Amino acid sequence: MKKSPIIGMIVLVLILFCCAGAMGEGLTGYDAKGKTWCYVTFGRYPTDADGTVQPVLWRVMKADDSQAYLMSEYILDSARIDPVRNTKWTDSELYAYLTEVMIQDMFTLEEQAALLDPEGVGLLTLPAIDDLTSSEYGLNDAKNRQCQSTEYAKRDKGKKKTLFVYQGKQKYSPYWSRTQSENHTYAFRRVMDDGKTGYMAVENAELGVRPAITLSLKYIRISSGTGTKDDPFVLESTLTAHTEANSEQAEKDEEETSEPEEEEPEEALDEALNEALEDNELPLDDSEGEETAEAGQYNEHFPQLTREGFLPQGEEEFVYIDAENGEWLYASCDLRIEIVQKTDTSKKSRPLRWLEADIYVRDGSDFMKIYYTDHEKTFKKSTNIKAVPIVNIAKTNNLVFAINADYYYYRVKRKTNIGIILRENEILYNKPASKAVTSVPNRDILALFEDATMEVYDYNEITAEQLQQAGAYDVLSFGPVLLKNGEVTAQTKTISAHQSNNPRTALGYVEKGHYVAILVEGRVSASKGCTLVELAELFIQKGCVSAYNLDGGGTASMMFMGEYLNQLGNYTADKRTQIEVLGIGQSENVAQ
Repeated sequence: MKKSPIIGMIVLVLILFCCAGAMGEGLTGYDAKGKTWCYVTFGRYPTDADGTVQPVLWRVMKADDSQAYLMSEYILDSARIDPVRNTKWTDSELYAYLTEVMIQDMFTLEEQAALLDPEGVGLLTLPAIDDLTSSEYGLNDAKNRQCQSTEYAKRDKGKKKTLFVYQGKQKYSPYWSRTQSENHTYAFRRVMDDGKTGYMAVENAELGVRPAITLSLKYIRISSGTGTKDDPFVLESTLTAHTEANSEQAEKDEEETSEPEEEEPEEALDEALNEALEDNELPLDDSEGEETAEAGQYNEHFPQLTREGFLPQGEEEFVYIDAENGEWLYASCDLRIEIVQKTDTSKKSRPLRWLEADIYVRDGSDFMKIYYTDHEKTFKKSTNIKAVPIVNIAKTNNLVFAINADYYYYRVKRKTNIGIILRENEILYNKPASKAVTSVPNRDILALFEDATMEVYDYNEITAEQLQQAGAYDVLSFGPVLLKNGEVTAQTKTISAHQSNNPRTALGYVEKGHYVAILVEGRVSASKGCTLVELAELFIQKGCVSAYNLDGGGTASMMFMGEYLNQLGNYTADKRTQIEVLGIGQSENVAQ
């Protein structure tokens, strides 16, 4: 019996769909060892000055078995975020343009079916500022963030609408991220032409549009190429291939058979296409797929957490406060904090009380960073910044957890011992110690990176420029470094102030995603303070491989949900006013 061509075509479609899951194999993310990316082309967009359409070249920033995150290699256009200030990304004019206009110009319907929106920020979107500073993506170096534009992107749009192009040899341009500035709600974060990050008012139309997409590899195959920039993988939607094959087969079917009508392959394809288009509206990482923690794995007061120790996606934050028994807990979808108060009364003449905060951060989430009383004056290096009680800074910024920082402003005002100070990857002060200092602060260095890593350095171990190029976001100068490679440092043992008992604040690093902050109370009847060596030993007990001493004494402060946790001594933190605080997590439930 002669087989129906239609039946054969249905079998072909099913075979193609069964194979589709493996068709994206070969895509890899950033290779940190080789410092290279995998490159692909997908979709088409005007590229040349005359508007000639060419395949869009993408860097593969991250890829696994099911999806790949891509960022355009070039700036493809210029635009403002929105004409109205204080606009959220998903309410902005640029969001609407990307998701309603540019996506149609760039991709066929079948290609759009392969797009995902795991974060609810648009199938065609802009990278977040965290993506643009991530070491996982190879972008913690400012040079790797620099971006050239296509000739089409540089076309003349009129005054204050044409893309700004730096007239250097490489002719880089600034471009937008989709992240709203935390300190300036009228602005969004951007990458400048030199690769440094900053912010810009949303109505500026001279900044570039460098799109990003997430692909479902279920509907993608590699048709050619080797994955290099010069010979990128050419990606095709498997649905596109089915459509073309089905169209040709349908014509043959009409000519070769008059058998009774059966379900057409196009109908099966349409159903699959519709399912794919529906699928790309849903986040891949939904809470139903997260494994839950085993009983007893985490503190009994927490609600059900995921195996990684966070709340399932979509759940409201959890806050637990038992000040009487010295316990404070917090959990959200990307942050968990456990704080306990401990005491040591073995020495009657010198009772000791301290707070230990274990901080756990989901990979890819925000780490601890500096928050300000006056961001603008800080970056203008003003010596007339209004200092306020440190808890007020935590409250103003709705910080879940905060500690004092390095109090560098005190040294700025007195024009002495400033050290190396970076904020938001910008060098504010570059005055390292010229020789070893035997007093506090000795100007050792603490560097915090946006990928949630933390490094400590001796005062002369690294330069401000090297820290900036490495992508350090905030660099503090106080010290000493208490621990290095799990060992108490020589300066901790020999510095002149090491034997005195004082209030202390310090930050330690266990591993990426796990940090420890310790505050030792002092100058109060319940606690007389500790030495630097004793402080270092507390971090060893917590399993830290590195730890760094911040300003102490009357500055020492730890805050949770807008309230002090430590008892303030007679020389209180409220009297020693500050211009910044080191904090993590933000909540609308912070006490005001």
